Amino acid sequence: MVPALYETFGELAYGYAPNHGLLPVRTRAFEAGFEQAFMGGRWAFNATYFNNLFHDEIEAQPTPTGVYQFFNLEESFAQGAEAELRGKIRSRLLLTAAYTFTSDQVLANSVCTTANPCSSFLTPGYPLIHRPKHSATELLSYLGNRWGGNLSGSFVGRRPDSDFDGFGIDHAAGYVRVDLGGWYAVQRRVTAYVNVSNALDRRYNEVLGYPALPVNFRAGLRVRIGGE
Repeated sequence: MVPALYETFGELAYGYAPNHGLLPVRTRAFEAGFEQAFMGGRWAFNATYFNNLFHDEIEAQPTPTGVYQFFNLEESFAQGAEAELRGKIRSRLLLTAAYTFTSDQVLANSVCTTANPCSSFLTPGYPLIHRPKHSATELLSYLGNRWGGNLSGSFVGRRPDSDFDGFGIDHAAGYVRVDLGGWYAVQRRVTAYVNVSNALDRRYNEVLGYPALPVNFRAGLRVRIGGE
């Protein structure tokens, strides 16, 4: 992945200095897994192991003048496992549940020295920023002839983060979020729908300093043109 233009040439109006020597990001990745069906094919379980080695990831670090500059993080690593269970509780009632475990860390970063200390999340041995060790999702769906609905939940664990302003905040708290949705076929080509996001009105930050929306909803019509 090549650097973005603002990462290479900077945007001083937004506090980013140029770095014309930025290198593209390189990744070595492999994964292995299996899937097993049971109960006559009504249910299936699959698991995957992944292993990624990153070279020259692009990160930002403040300069002595106070502006930020992007640089290449020499080497970092992430590995983990994903497990998913999906199937039919009843003929029209479907369930999908998944869990992910991730272990990662910075392996090498020559930009961080005694004379030029970096934020802790850029220091070799520390975990990568914004990546939770534990996360999980659930989706329960009902699919009727003319109507249907779903209940989804997600859990994101505590993850490394930074306020970038010297307040000493080094993580974002974990959170649980619940969403609801439903639809009704008004006629063959017109479907009404409504979705409620963050139904429990949780206060959380997906990224530190950027609060997520409180409970909110959207509704509308989907119209299909053409086809059978």
